[in-house]
Amino acid sequence: MLNEMHNILCGSKAWYTETCLNHLETCRLACGGHGFSHFSGLPGLIEEFKPNVTLEGENTVMYL
Repeated sequence: MLNEMHNILCGSKAWYTETCLNHLETCRLACGGHGFSHFSGLPGLIEEFKPNVTLEGENTVMYL
């Protein structure tokens, strides 16, 4: 059962981190030019979150 849980969590990690980063990018684009400003807080969030997508391995491998 532990092996199955590990497989499910690896796939979930890949999906959740990629989806979250895509939504952060959508929010930045929705703000127009203000999305690039550090006053919006979005560049800092994206910069902080982006390594999570490849932190434990490339997501294509994690999906498999």
